[in-house]
Amino acid sequence: MWPRWALFSVSAPSFGGTSRSAILSSCSGDIYRLQEDAWKKRLDELTDALDLGGLLQAPLRQLSLGQRMRAELCGALLHEPAILFLDEPTIGLDAVSKLNLRRFLKSENEDRGTTILLTTHDMSDMLALCPRVLVLGHGKLLYDGALDALLYRYDTKHTLRCLFDGEPRWPALPDSIRAERDADAWLLTFSPGTVPADRVLRLVMDAGSVREMTLKEQDVDEMVAGMYHDMRLT
Repeated sequence: MWPRWALFSVSAPSFGGTSRSAILSSCSGDIYRLQEDAWKKRLDELTDALDLGGLLQAPLRQLSLGQRMRAELCGALLHEPAILFLDEPTIGLDAVSKLNLRRFLKSENEDRGTTILLTTHDMSDMLALCPRVLVLGHGKLLYDGALDALLYRYDTKHTLRCLFDGEPRWPALPDSIRAERDADAWLLTFSPGTVPADRVLRLVMDAGSVREMTLKEQDVDEMVAGMYHDMRLT
């Protein structure tokens, strides 16, 4: 028996009624064989979780993109699908709406066991939601595995920013560590796969009295760009 599933993609509204009407029309009890008390209870839960209380009686054409997205997602989840397909769910959303949506989806996955299949070009969505990733290119599956393992493979540049009390006296630095001045600070760039971070820290501590240190990892978009280049997707 096929599991229940739902496909969610933000699109222009094609339904002229209210949000509540659109939600209920997307989840026909005849199709999913839902008991009335069951879908009403689920609707109340989703209304609270997605903050839809003041929107259910509003015409769809009057809703913003973020509001319409929440209403349509409610309709997609009303029948409690085992699998939820999301196509670019945060595109066009403001920062607050993105964060709220990610928190909600994470809760659906962890609390209800809903499997979420996400297609996105937003790397922050991937980092926030996806422990497992699949990379597709030219019709082929190029990678299927843990996100952490994939990023580690292409995480080739870390930058340590240091502020000293006084002028540092650098010991001999290996060629794999590049040190340069940045106003009052020093920037040390290194590859974590070549030089362990603890070795870099020891060199910094030997150079002088450190007032402040900040470690910046490689930008995830740069890592993904490197992955695309390595996999010949560009």
